[in-house]
Amino acid sequence: GPSAARNLGMDHCTGEYIMFCDSDDTVEPTWTEKMVDAIQEHPDALVTCGFRRLDEVGNTLRIHIMPPGIRSKKEYFQYYYSGLSGSLCNKIYRKSIIQISDLRLDANLRHAEDAILNLDYLDCVKEIFILDEALYNYYAYCSVTTLSSKVNYWQLKEIFCKRVAYIEPKYIDQYNKEFFFFAWSEIKDILQNKALGTEQQVKQVQQIVADHVFREL
Repeated sequence: GPSAARNLGMDHCTGEYIMFCDSDDTVEPTWTEKMVDAIQEHPDALVTCGFRRLDEVGNTLRIHIMPPGIRSKKEYFQYYYSGLSGSLCNKIYRKSIIQISDLRLDANLRHAEDAILNLDYLDCVKEIFILDEALYNYYAYCSVTTLSSKVNYWQLKEIFCKRVAYIEPKYIDQYNKEFFFFAWSEIKDILQNKALGTEQQVKQVQQIVADHVFREL
């Protein structure tokens, strides 16, 4: 899978910086140049550029972008809410930080493994630096594989807990509500899943409602 392949790449790369590009996406001609310039100027930052979300034939669905400049790590909520936080492909990383901190993608996760790596990297730097240019082109393909890889409560809980550390108090309530409503949606999906027997449905719902994070929210 992609996480195992990316880990292998990080193990064997010889350059000073690491960038990722998915096989079905495209980049702007100045993608590498501008990202390298930015990280050389801001070596202690998680450097991010904007990106375009395109449909299968190349029509722009949305441009994800934020005003440029240095951001405190506590401004993460705006960064997350704009859609810039999760992907590896609109960022550039210092290989030395990845190697010294032994950062890796969890190949067992089917969702948010890239966002978790970004949060682990954010632990190792001082700030966020944003380029206000959409240098990466992400193609949103609607396939059976994509539709069947729905994230579950336990996967999202892990990244929810990691993100909380980087969200300002004034945004915590909003962030908590989003996760709480996702949890209720997950419970509804379990109860409507005809492939599960009643005993399995009850067991899965009981596990969620007994979880300390759900109960606190």
